[in-house]
Amino acid sequence: MRAGHAALLSTLEPLLAAVWAAIVLGERLEPLQALGGAMVLGAAGLIFGTRLRAAAGRR
Repeated sequence: MRAGHAALLSTLEPLLAAVWAAIVLGERLEPLQALGGAMVLGAAGLIFGTRLRAAAGRR
C-alpha cells in the first residue's frame, strides 16, 4: 500500500470507531458529530476520486 493511501485510510479511523461504538455499544452520535463524519467521508471521497481520475489520465 502506498503512503498516500495509508494516510487517507488513517483519516477514516476515528469515524469508523464512532460508527462501531454506535453499533456495538449503543452510543449515540450527536448531530455535530454526524456532520463531522460526513465531512471526513466527503473529503476522503474527493481526494480518492481525484487521485483515481489523475491515475486514469496517466495511462
